[in-house]
Amino acid sequence: MNRMPKAVITVSSLCAIMFFGGWLSPFPASWTFAHYLPSAILIPFGLWVIWDGIRYETIFGRIILPGLGTVITVIGVVLIAFPLVNEFIQGPFWLLGKILFFLFVYVWMRGTLPRFRYDQLMSFGWKLLLPVSLANVVITASVILLRGH
Repeated sequence: MNRMPKAVITVSSLCAIMFFGGWLSPFPASWTFAHYLPSAILIPFGLWVIWDGIRYETIFGRIILPGLGTVITVIGVVLIAFPLVNEFIQGPFWLLGKILFFLFVYVWMRGTLPRFRYDQLMSFGWKLLLPVSLANVVITASVILLRGH
């Protein structure tokens, strides 16, 4: 099994930080439910890991998975019980969530889309993308000139 290359993690991290708000919540501050979203995600996920671990095939999984699920559930409960901890965890939670989202999209696209040969990509770039980008520059310049800005 291949491990995820460092470049994929780096690109996902930079995309989350530079273009999607980094550690900021994607929801408005007036939406109070978003403040408790880390707990609302961690508690059911931890309970699911416990349930899945109990039904696991090997004894190793029956011991490790319920223990891991218990830790995840306890973290979710601690976030509800201690508002100061919940406030502290908001930034890392949203940043990690965005990074994981972009990692998922990256792997999903690589697994779904066909892989092109180098000559096909070069042909696509020269024959389609370059003329479209030049037309975009000409149309944008014309609109700016006609509007008088």
